[in-house]
Order: sequence, then C-alpha cells, then structure tokens
Amino acid sequence: MPHDDSKNCERHFGHVAQHHIMASVFNGFSKTSPWSPCSAFYITEFFDSGYGDCLLDAPEKVMPLPTELAGLTFSLDRQCQQTFGEGFSYCRNSSADELCSQLWCQQEGQSVCTTRNGSLPWADGTDCGPNYSCLDGVCTAIEEVMRPKVSVDGGWGEWRPWQQCSRSCGGGVMFSYRECDQPTPQNGGSYCEGQRVRYRSCNTQACENSHGKRFREEQCEKYNNPNHFDIHGNIKQWIPKYAGVSPRDRCKLFCRARGSSEFRVFEAKVTDGTTCGPDTTSICVHGQCIKAGCDLEIGSTKKFDKCGVCGGDGLSCRKISGSYNKVVHGYSDIITIPVGATNIDIKQRSHGGVKHDGNYLAVKRENGEYILNGNFSVSTVEQDIPTRGAILKYSGSATTLERIQSFLQLQESITIQLLSTAGEASPPKVKYTFFIPKGVSFNKPKERNTSVHMIHPFGVPQWVLGEWAECSKSCGSGWSRRTVECKDNAGFYSNHCDKDLKPRDIRPCADLPCPIWQIGPWSSCSRTCGLGERHRSVLCIDYTGKAVEEEKCDASKQPKPVSGDCMYQEC
Repeated sequence: MPHDDSKNCERHFGHVAQHHIMASVFNGFSKTSPWSPCSAFYITEFFDSGYGDCLLDAPEKVMPLPTELAGLTFSLDRQCQQTFGEGFSYCRNSSADELCSQLWCQQEGQSVCTTRNGSLPWADGTDCGPNYSCLDGVCTAIEEVMRPKVSVDGGWGEWRPWQQCSRSCGGGVMFSYRECDQPTPQNGGSYCEGQRVRYRSCNTQACENSHGKRFREEQCEKYNNPNHFDIHGNIKQWIPKYAGVSPRDRCKLFCRARGSSEFRVFEAKVTDGTTCGPDTTSICVHGQCIKAGCDLEIGSTKKFDKCGVCGGDGLSCRKISGSYNKVVHGYSDIITIPVGATNIDIKQRSHGGVKHDGNYLAVKRENGEYILNGNFSVSTVEQDIPTRGAILKYSGSATTLERIQSFLQLQESITIQLLSTAGEASPPKVKYTFFIPKGVSFNKPKERNTSVHMIHPFGVPQWVLGEWAECSKSCGSGWSRRTVECKDNAGFYSNHCDKDLKPRDIRPCADLPCPIWQIGPWSSCSRTCGLGERHRSVLCIDYTGKAVEEEKCDASKQPKPVSGDCMYQEC
C-alpha cells in the first residue's frame, strides 16, 4: 500500500492530508477517518480481488480494547515519553491557548520545548482545569466528556446506477456499488454486512473486427514497442502466457516475448471480461476467475460441444483422425487443418521412450510463416501459441510424448509438419484427431509407399481416455475423475503402456466459493415502549450475495439465532 503522498495516490485522489495512517510523516491522527481515500481504495481492491481469506478464520484469543479514556491512564509526562522518548516530560511553559490542542514536551536538561508539526493534541480525558478535561483537542466540561456516546450501527444506502461496461463487445462486465452510509457507523457501531458490489454481464455480442485475436492477446500487444528488439533483431512481440501460471494468478496479465521464454506481468489484473485461460469460458472479474458459460453470461452453464457450437448437441461435425510414420529428413507435411476445426489433438511419441529422438512437431501458417519449431530451431519448454480464434497448447519437445492441443474453433488453416533429423533408425509415431463442420469438404492426404527399411510398430498398447465425470462438489474446489485404461489396437486390456506417459485421471473443478451463512440485520423491537425483544435472522448467501436455499449451506456451521433485549422508550 503506498503512502498518501505517493504519485499513485496523487494521480487518483489529488493532495491527501497528512493525518491518516499512511501519511509519510505523521503529524496527527484523524479518529473519524483514520484511513485516507487512497488507502481505503487499495484495501478495498485487495479484498475485492479475493485476498481476504486470511481474515475468515476465528481468532484464537480475543483482545479487548481499553474502554477508559487514554488521558485518565497516561499523564502529560507519560504522553511526552510515548511520543518523543523516555527522557522527555511535559513543558510547563506551554501557552494557555494551546490547552488540549498542542502537546509541548521538554527533554531533561534542555530549556527548549518541542512538539510536532501539524497537530499533536492531548489525549482525551487529560485534566485541563477544574471539572474540565480534553476531548478531541478541546478543553470540555467533564460532564460532556464522560457522557456515554450512543453507538450507531451502519446501514446500506441505495444501489448506485450501473457503471459503464468493461468491453464494447465480446462479453464485458458492469458494476453497481452501494455504501454503508445510511447511516454511517458511529461510536463503535457495527459496519454493514453483505454485498457491497454487484456485477453482471454486458455487451455479449461477438466482436466483428477482432481478426480472430483473443482479448488477452490484444492486451499484451499494447506493450509492443517498435524501439525494443529481441536477440534476432526483430521487434519484440508480446503474447499471452498461460503455461506455468498458477491458478490463483491466471487473472493477472502475464505476457511472453514471442519466440523466447522471457515473460513479464504487465498488469495485476486483466480487463474484466477476459477469459481465465485458453481452455475455459470462465472470465476474470476484479482479478478473480468467475464461472461463465460459452454464451459469455456470468453464472451460465452452457458449454461448447465437440464441434465448437455453444450449447450444441455434437452432431454438426465429423471426426478426422489419422497417423504419420514416414521418414523424411527435414520438414514434411503431416496434415493441413482447415478453418473451423475444433478439439485438435496431435501426438508424437518418441521412439523407444527416449527424449529428443530427432523427431519434432512443427506448425506453420498458410502464408508459410512458422509459429512453432521453424528454421530448425526447436522449443523444449511448454508454451501457448496464439492463432486466429484459438490457442495451441504445446507440451515442449523435452518429453517422450510431444503434444499439440487446441479446443476452440480455428479461424485460419494451419499445417502440422514433422521435423526429422534422426533417420530411419528412429521412425516417427504421429497420431492426430480433430473435428470439422459436416458442411466443410476435407480430403485426407493420400498414403504414399514408405521406405522398405521402415520399422512398423504394430499393436503397440496406448492409454485410452474416458470422459470426465461430474465434479465431486458443486462449489468450493472439488475433483473430477475419468478412466485411463491401457488397451492394445484390438481394444483388449494390456499392462504394457508406458506408465511415465499415463495421462492424469483427476483434475480440480468447481472453483466457485460455496454459499455461506450470514447473520442478517436486527429486526424491529417487539414493543414500541418498554422492554422488548429483537432478533437477527440467519441467511444462506451465495458468492454473489444473494440469499439461496438453506440446504446449500453447511448445516454443521449454521450460527445459532441471535436475540437480545431492546427498548425504544419508556412507556
């Protein structure tokens, strides 16, 4: 959190008075507003971004705050020692006009009195005359000082109008806020509980001029600088980085320099409405990944089918599959994947289970530009490659199963190639599958006679993957499982699959927070005069702040109903 006179604070809030907690030089303290508007903004942003989990645990020990006024406990000499050090005491030569408003102190053996610039008032409750004591820097009648102050609990104000949408197309987010100011909490009254901000989807229509670029890609491109060059003398181009980013950080703007492993975090939060990753429809809201459907609506359960159709039945496309095992030194074409293809999966299994067997996958665009492993330069690290409409997830070449996957609909044709440098002693084993719309014509490349010296693997068992099962939980981080079985080409079970290449059979799911119990506001008093009773209801609240069925909350954690005495006035 920056100091109140930092450039960030001044840029957003102008000059901030130096009597708040984050003042760079402490001149005094405002009891009514201890945090400056700048500090309040940063604290609120921190909690709104989902980093307040550490405050949800119950304290092991409650530390009661002192209720007695500080001036009744600490003399003027002690106040000086706490401010300037043990060798100081109250300066008796202080002006009578500065009683309570300015504390002057004197170091032992010195004749000069000192204070702090700005305001250094006497502590409330300090004696300033017969039947008078200090209160808020003013010498006040002791009856007024000791009169108990009525606590006022805070109440929510009206929801403010919806703000502007974060995006003009492609699915944005808009917010509405309310403040705890009807009334503002006073004299130890409780702060408002519940939802301070609400949000909803907006401008979900597709972007017409995106040229197949994803929104995160456009955000990274903004940091391209024509004066910055890579090691090859080309202008450095920033593209999204997904691989190696922890799930908690996926709503930060990680960007990677194209063609290298250099990356930077340009923004702590991507623009609201940006998808959380290349293989999900969930979107980022206030730096948190929130569930959304393929229709770009927050909370929607609509999904893309295997054909890339939102909410489709999977019947509008056909599956294309094949294999490649030719030995051709250099680059050779495996398959050209057309526009409209979805769920692309290309696998190249190393010969004999040896890493870097001399066979590597490569990808080039229709114009001949390589976007993966071109010019006899091979990438060993996992990376994500932007194409028009989709992201290619590349495993890196430093594995025994080299793989390229993509889930969204491709908006440009790409050619998958094999770069072979090993010769016939290490033949490639490539398999590919993808889906294309039924109306799109497609002819698989004709098989050519392969070298008579080719080693033809036959009946090699491989891992067969089942569909992911339903998540174990509907919220709060669950797990989904699938079957991973070793079978041969005839479909019989086998024990000879490479266990090091076994795909995972479990993955995390249900990343939405579970509904929680929340104690509601006090009811009206049961009587208009005299001693009555009031109650606080217990509600089950979901992550948006809406009340839901009690069955969705954990019954073992349900708070006990709260009730208490009340009295508006004597009868």
